[in-house]
Amino acid sequence: MFMCSNPDGHPWIYAADMWCHECGKKIRQNITKEDKTPADPDDEHSYDSDEFPKYASESDESDSPNHCGAGDECLSAIELSDGTKVGALVTESLTSDGEEYVKTAVQEAHASGSKGSVAIEVWQEVYDWIDYELPDEDEDNEDDEDDENED
Repeated sequence: MFMCSNPDGHPWIYAADMWCHECGKKIRQNITKEDKTPADPDDEHSYDSDEFPKYASESDESDSPNHCGAGDECLSAIELSDGTKVGALVTESLTSDGEEYVKTAVQEAHASGSKGSVAIEVWQEVYDWIDYELPDEDEDNEDDEDDENED
């Protein structure tokens, strides 16, 4: 069972990307070591997110799932069944376009038999309220058996 890989805190926004909590903290630490921290890091209105990571809203809806900008280097990366890694899922709220995007991605991944698909291994479970309209596995097996009996 997939568990949200960003359970420890809010996601961050930095340099026009979203970052999981752990990666955002690490970026802030690195910038602080370089003495480039804003005068008041707690006053997020006093600096731009291109300069220093800011908390991102977890409730904002998106047109697609958002994964940590660090990608496979994410400190909280998700490892898929084929061994590839993707950044932690940082937000789960989707617009209706986002739900349609996820639905289509899951359907296409199932149709192609994709192994290591983030759509199947992560999104289908996280966005479990979406009706994916997938064929019932029993129906697929019966169709396969019918095809074999015809030979």
